[in-house]
Amino acid sequence: MPATPASKDNKVKDAKKDAGVAQSNFSVTIPTIAFDITPEFTRKAMLLIVVFIMFVFSMFLYAKTSFNVKDAFDFGRIALHASKFWSISFILFAVSYSLCLGILAYFGKGLSKPQAAVAAVPVLIAAGLTTAIAPGYDLEFLAFGLTAAAVALVATNLPDFNWKRLWGELSKAMYVLMVLAFLVVVIKVSANTDSYYNSVISNSVEIVPPLLENAAPNLQTQVIGLCADAVDSVAITRAQIEASLDKGAVTDLLKKQDPQFASYSQSTQTALVDAYYASTVDQTLAMGTQVKKQLVTQLKSLRKEDLPPINVTQMLTPKMIKSELEKIPQTKFVKDALPFILGFAAFAIVNILAKLFKALAVVFAIAVAKFLD
Repeated sequence: MPATPASKDNKVKDAKKDAGVAQSNFSVTIPTIAFDITPEFTRKAMLLIVVFIMFVFSMFLYAKTSFNVKDAFDFGRIALHASKFWSISFILFAVSYSLCLGILAYFGKGLSKPQAAVAAVPVLIAAGLTTAIAPGYDLEFLAFGLTAAAVALVATNLPDFNWKRLWGELSKAMYVLMVLAFLVVVIKVSANTDSYYNSVISNSVEIVPPLLENAAPNLQTQVIGLCADAVDSVAITRAQIEASLDKGAVTDLLKKQDPQFASYSQSTQTALVDAYYASTVDQTLAMGTQVKKQLVTQLKSLRKEDLPPINVTQMLTPKMIKSELEKIPQTKFVKDALPFILGFAAFAIVNILAKLFKALAVVFAIAVAKFLD
């Protein structure tokens, strides 16, 4: 039976009604962040002022140490740059920054993560403030600030201040510092790769000639020793001399020395040639053996003082070495990968320093907890 216009209208209405029901059942849930001002949060909030002051002070000390990525590859003055790690400025920086981390670890314990995240406000403001004092360290200050905020967040997982548990949670925050150090170096070097590449190459090749010049006397004696052993190992035999000495030449020589040699009988000529030939071989063998022994003795008796000096710095200049390096195809790959190479180097260095920060922070956090709780 064909559908009437009225039944068609009813079906359309039912379809619209069903669609409306489906639309009314669709909902979107937006996650909310619960932030309560609890007595615990109120009690610890004043510590953020201390954190702010200590963070500014520590960043000022860090800038005073004048750390630079290029310093790690200035091999000619590596001892001077390494001394920065036990300078007064760096020691005070390590202590003050670790104290800041220890206070933030105490601040985050017992709070919710949204409450602990408030610690990011003073440290990031302090990072911005110190950037105005030392503009060249803006990324480093930001990395230290984010790490400090991470300490407060991971500390929320601590049920108590057991030093082993505290060490483990602070390790997580130190990974943040190491990753950020890697990114900071990659960003800085990528922005000026040519300058960093030239600095690294120049500093590297400048130490090659002095090193070779210092090693030259020892190298000379070693080479002479190898030569003496090589000469001593050479065997001089009768067979070698006989192979190189022609009897025909001996016959011609005797004919020139004795005009009557041709008048002698054939047997006499042969006897004279054989005798002269054997005598010549014996004398040559004895002389060769004697010369070899004397040469070996003289070579082995040579001392450093007996050898002429070699001026390596004139024979091999840094400019020459750099020019030869640039001819190697792999050099371009090294230049392109330099930001990541230096980044991994920074990661390794900060990994060592992070252990110092972590150890001091654990001590300060436990001390603050005993003093305030």
